[in-house]
Amino acid sequence: MKYVDKYKISEHDYYAFRLASGQYRAQTIVGDYPLFYVKPYLGILCNLCAANHDVQFVNINYGNDQLQCGCCKASIPSALGAQE
Repeated sequence: MKYVDKYKISEHDYYAFRLASGQYRAQTIVGDYPLFYVKPYLGILCNLCAANHDVQFVNINYGNDQLQCGCCKASIPSALGAQE
């Protein structure tokens, strides 16, 4: 669990990832890397579903081209594209 705790959203980061509209960012500001959010016991969430839940973790999807939102089943893109 130490690996996941490293990416826990702090009070300061909360405002960096949350937009004025209430939605979470779909991509990082620098580099446009795709983000996914995690809610324990619910799993991985896309930025649209994360706005409806109290998410606790955020991370960049570097290489998993099959990552899906646990709520709406939307595909979360990979920063590196499809891996062979």
